[in-house]
Amino acid sequence: MRAVAFGMLLLALECGPAAATDVTFSGTLTGICTLAVPTPGTLGLAADGSLGSSAGVPATLTILSVGSNTVTIAPPAWVSTPVGYSAVGESLSVAYLGVGGLSVVNQAYTTSTTNFGVSTLPLTALTVNAKATNTSGFVAGTYQMKVVVTCS
Repeated sequence: MRAVAFGMLLLALECGPAAATDVTFSGTLTGICTLAVPTPGTLGLAADGSLGSSAGVPATLTILSVGSNTVTIAPPAWVSTPVGYSAVGESLSVAYLGVGGLSVVNQAYTTSTTNFGVSTLPLTALTVNAKATNTSGFVAGTYQMKVVVTCS
């Protein structure tokens, strides 16, 4: 028995240091940005005479970004207005507020195209409001406007 134990001790002493190996990982991540509109907005007539989503329902936009992207938001444009509506004296503007991963994105109403950068971002929401003011007023009928949002 002593001979076996002595043999094991000699064997252990003759083994060199433990061998090491690297385990490597690699992958390619393609930058993507997807946009979805789970809640479209609705327009309503506000107490100040403007027509907008703040008197109706704001739209929500869902953003998923991988990599570094830029979200660009254009001011609203009419899709349709009722017969008899005059665009003389009108101003169309957009405002938005980011929540979740975009908690610092807050744009007051503007008539200009704006943008902001996003990095890798889990699914998050952007609340978008559109508004039309018109010194000539609004005629009765159905109005539809759109705000173009791109992510690139």
